[in-house]
Amino acid sequence: MAGARHFRELTCWQLAYELKLEMYRLADQPHVKRDVRFYDQIRDAAASAPRNIAEGFGRRTHVEFARFLDIARGSLNESQNHLQDAVDRHDLDAAEFKRLNSLSERASAAVAVCSAICADRNVKLGTICVHGARRWMHKLRD
Repeated sequence: MAGARHFRELTCWQLAYELKLEMYRLADQPHVKRDVRFYDQIRDAAASAPRNIAEGFGRRTHVEFARFLDIARGSLNESQNHLQDAVDRHDLDAAEFKRLNSLSERASAAVAVCSAICADRNVKLGTICVHGARRWMHKLRD
């Protein structure tokens, strides 16, 4: 059974990347851009999750990868908080919040699945999050 050869094949990275692009769209709205600090915080948190998944995938051990997955999950939670802030600031409506928050929750769940697979020392690092998590991932993509 072939595993992931590149971090882009990981469902958790794909979902985190999709969220990053959506958060960038939110941040690029003129009324959000005017608040430079908020703008920078949204973009940094959104970029952090896929960046840490990618970096962790390049590490040599399950333990190292799991550490970077934990950081990515924290960044996804931070992004959720920024989404709530955007609602509170009237930069984001309830429907868009629900859609983006759902995407963030799915990305976070995919990271959790990947992290749980890391705990199994019998799984090759390259197969993590691709074939071993397939039964969970179809639920996360919807």
